[in-house]
Amino acid sequence: MTQLIANFNELITTQAQWRASYDKVGANLTALLGPDSPNAEAATPQPTAETPAAPGAVGTSGKADLDPAIRAKLVEMRTKLADFEKAMGGPAKP
Repeated sequence: MTQLIANFNELITTQAQWRASYDKVGANLTALLGPDSPNAEAATPQPTAETPAAPGAVGTSGKADLDPAIRAKLVEMRTKLADFEKAMGGPAKP
């Protein structure tokens, strides 16, 4: 969660290159919640040196054990993040 907060703060304060910060937040959410859908796993950026997986993710399912209220807020955040991506011009082109 700490890494998610730090990466989100980076995203909302960046003046340029928002995509890298966005990808970090997306990787954090995936580590905490698991993939958004069966096809989302392939589209989700894989952890790299620049976008490491969120620390604290547990188990082999890619999901952390979260309080249901926190999980619901993170799902809402993921939805709003997807809306932000669309507003900024959609997903990155391969």
